[in-house]
Amino acid sequence: MPSTTLIAYQPGFTGLEPLTWSRIGGLFSQLFYAKAEDQERLSESIIRTGVSENEWGEELSELTAQWKEQEIQMLLESLSTAHPADFVEMLKSRLLSLRSMLQDEEGPAADLSPDSLRAFLVFIHQLPGVRRPNMALTSEGEVYARWKGDNGRLFSLHFISGEKVRFTAFRPNPRYPRLVRRISGVDAADTVLQTADAACSVLEWLRP
Repeated sequence: MPSTTLIAYQPGFTGLEPLTWSRIGGLFSQLFYAKAEDQERLSESIIRTGVSENEWGEELSELTAQWKEQEIQMLLESLSTAHPADFVEMLKSRLLSLRSMLQDEEGPAADLSPDSLRAFLVFIHQLPGVRRPNMALTSEGEVYARWKGDNGRLFSLHFISGEKVRFTAFRPNPRYPRLVRRISGVDAADTVLQTADAACSVLEWLRP
């Protein structure tokens, strides 16, 4: 179950491919080069003095954290190309707030999962003009999104990766309104909408 909440679409982001590593790599290539030079100097120092490599390990950890932060920010920024500005700003603000809450609850190392966020983007790209969902982050930083409609309609998704999205959808049976039609399972980020819509007609009410 989610503990806290989310979001974002990338220009040209139409499939399950990761955020282009060359884009991120370009931003960090000079930093890697500088770190490599530092390591070379450190290695020479270790040979001369026997100093441990803890400092180098800390620098690599810092660089990894910076890399992840850059990827998340690029994903968040990419949402602005797919949805209206007010929708985008509400989602970003909510996500950043819940990201902070997650780190308060789980510790500073906790963060959004880039794989989960990317899967959410693949999904939301299929829904221009959609109503804003209720959103949460799991304790692992995975995105959880939920839409509720009238008469017990519900569509909820837990994004783990592009190829693993847990989902649930409810709707009244059209012929027998007191009965509820339900579907749940695991699908891919780019096909789960079609699966849920075929069973529960979620597209009838996901948009205003």
